[in-house]
Amino acid sequence: MIAGYRCAILVLPLAGCASFADRECKLPPLSDQEISEIAVKYLQSKNMDPAFFAKAETRVQAYGCRYSFEASEKLDSLGAGTIVVVSRSGKVVTTFGSN
Repeated sequence: MIAGYRCAILVLPLAGCASFADRECKLPPLSDQEISEIAVKYLQSKNMDPAFFAKAETRVQAYGCRYSFEASEKLDSLGAGTIVVVSRSGKVVTTFGSN
């Protein structure tokens, strides 16, 4: 009987994660322009230097049901840059950056 409870404790949280991912994937996809606007607005709210965007190269890529917005002095290099991960619901999930 106790073994059954242990199984339920492990399975229920995982089922919640799966249903969230399913719901996110069922949302309509966002355009590259929408993702860029969400990411830039987020970065500006974190006081990122606006001059950076004037010279930065940018790229949007889809990964499953999420997107990454990359901004760098030169894409595919080891220079300064940032990545913003955006969900299909238009929310920023996480960011990565270098100076």
